[in-house]
Amino acid sequence: EEVDLQYKKVTAQDGSTLGLIAHYPDYKNSERKDGGYATLTYVLPVGGTRERVTLDKQTKESQFVGDNTGVRITGAAGLVLLTVSDYTLEMGKLSDFAEQTEYPLLADLRAQLEKVAARYSTDGAFDYDAALAAHLKVYRPQFDAVTLTLSDENIQPNEALLKAQKGKKEINAALAQRTYYAGRYAALCCAGYSTGRLYGMWTGEWNTGWGSKYTMDANVNLQTAALNSSNMSRGPQGYVYFLLRQMPDWEENARATHGFTDAIQAPVNTDGDKAVLTETCYPYPFRYWNAGASWMLRPLYETLQSYGNIQIPLSDEFNLQALRSVLSATEKDLTDAQVAAIERRGYLRLEEDILYPLLTKAANYWAQLLTPEYYTSADGSIHYEKGKTALGEGQSYCIVPSYSPENNPDNYASPSDANCAIDIAACRDNMEMLLSVMNDVAPGADQSRWKQLETNLPPYLYDDTGALKEWATTAFDENNEHRHLSHLYCAWPLMETRGNARLTAACKQAVENRKSENEASHALVHRSLIAARLQDRAALTDALVNLMNHKIRYNSLMTNHDYDRGSCYCTDFAIGYLGIVHEALVYSNDDEIELLPALPESGFDRGTLTGLKTRNRATVTRLQWDLAAGTVQAVLTADVDRTLTVRCGQTVRTLHCKAGEPVEVQFALRD
Repeated sequence: EEVDLQYKKVTAQDGSTLGLIAHYPDYKNSERKDGGYATLTYVLPVGGTRERVTLDKQTKESQFVGDNTGVRITGAAGLVLLTVSDYTLEMGKLSDFAEQTEYPLLADLRAQLEKVAARYSTDGAFDYDAALAAHLKVYRPQFDAVTLTLSDENIQPNEALLKAQKGKKEINAALAQRTYYAGRYAALCCAGYSTGRLYGMWTGEWNTGWGSKYTMDANVNLQTAALNSSNMSRGPQGYVYFLLRQMPDWEENARATHGFTDAIQAPVNTDGDKAVLTETCYPYPFRYWNAGASWMLRPLYETLQSYGNIQIPLSDEFNLQALRSVLSATEKDLTDAQVAAIERRGYLRLEEDILYPLLTKAANYWAQLLTPEYYTSADGSIHYEKGKTALGEGQSYCIVPSYSPENNPDNYASPSDANCAIDIAACRDNMEMLLSVMNDVAPGADQSRWKQLETNLPPYLYDDTGALKEWATTAFDENNEHRHLSHLYCAWPLMETRGNARLTAACKQAVENRKSENEASHALVHRSLIAARLQDRAALTDALVNLMNHKIRYNSLMTNHDYDRGSCYCTDFAIGYLGIVHEALVYSNDDEIELLPALPESGFDRGTLTGLKTRNRATVTRLQWDLAAGTVQAVLTADVDRTLTVRCGQTVRTLHCKAGEPVEVQFALRD
């Protein structure tokens, strides 16, 4: 709580730095009770002078201690501000903070800033152009790796484009294009070290909503929808670091919640470093969220599909020694020799060293959760029979406890339920990803355990409207008064609806049945991704029109959670929009690519897309379409020799691709 911390402004006597330093609250059992954080800005005027000044303390906040100081700049031709933030767990006691004058954290931050200033100084002055050039060398190739053109060059300011869109029932092509590049900027800013929090890497206010968390039961997931297709190399790397920092706590969660061994359980929320399950209550039984590990590991599996077995450099962003257990595919920890071999190599291999052990630990969780004692009969009823050791004819497992964020059945007040559709899909997803990886790295290993577990999962059920039931049992009735669409995991992020007409129709009906809370960006982005995967152009366009029209965006095109700008920053729309566009323009999986599977009904009548990565080691070097002319042209370049099936509308072509050699394909659009 903000009111329980203390903070002060610290300004150097010569005005060279301006800092804000805060001490965490002194909660009895908090790991951070003696810690705090700081942001320090190095003030570099171009000419002129700088001096420390005392300002009016125009605040009654009890947590603000000390003097209100600032820096006055006089007679300068320009000003460069270098800023860095960090935290420590060793700041001292909160009771001593008000009188404290020395802070090792601030000294460390100043040393960092002085090093940066020296690196880019020319003739004693900071060389902004040199600093910018070094930055652009790293980031411009990633930003430019994918391009989208939907309209002629438009240099109107954002405000004008937002005004032009307001109240319209059709998508403004220029705004759709501008929104895409704003999203790429936001995604790239969040890449490399970690991934996007619920609000990306920005807050928009001091005391942020949602506890400043990474929320992994939809928000992080929406924002990683384009993690791989965006063709940003730093994106997958940062995502790996984000997950590895948490993994020891995922092991602790499985052990503390269920007593499971050699298993992992993802929390709903994390601060990005610690991920122990500390939040759980009757309305939000996060300890029973089983689907998290599969949902969080799926983007990494798609990295393997898109880029192959990439190397993840070792880094101080995670502690390899703390991962001895979780990075072992067996019950035994990695040995000293195995750790030393990784350290000599200098990197982790995505498939053998990361996906194989993590998917195995996640599968071990399901194997210990599912038992014949809890079973589902062929009629959809659920049962418990103590001591039962095998499933009978027509019986399947009953997944219990089970939780479908953030909903509960209409006839049952508790969200602690059974047979949630998201769990069925996530468990199957875990098994299929693991089996695929095992075929590559351990082809002789016994797979029967995992195949048997998948075979005995309860089947999906359907309600009287034909919609996919959120709880696959006759015990629970549907409750459509919620924005979450967790039960449609089978449609997105999975592809189970492909070639399955009944499941596709059931998912479409399930979306249609959800009428509440559709103004939040989170709900609309989730709906859009599902609609794109279901190839439902009308539903996708409707959701996008709402997103484009609501006050979800500020003039900067940064986004918030609510339709009335009622929250701090929330980048579900800003970054999630990339995934929506990519899925609408290109579907890919295994050896299949489909062009324009869910083209929005307005704003996208013609366009050009370049550089998009697919889930089959290929790049859409160029995709160009024109509805008026009825033409679609594409150039595809595979990373490895392979045969691809390419579809557009009802036309299917087979392409035999040689590694690195572009192949052109053309289609004629028909009504």
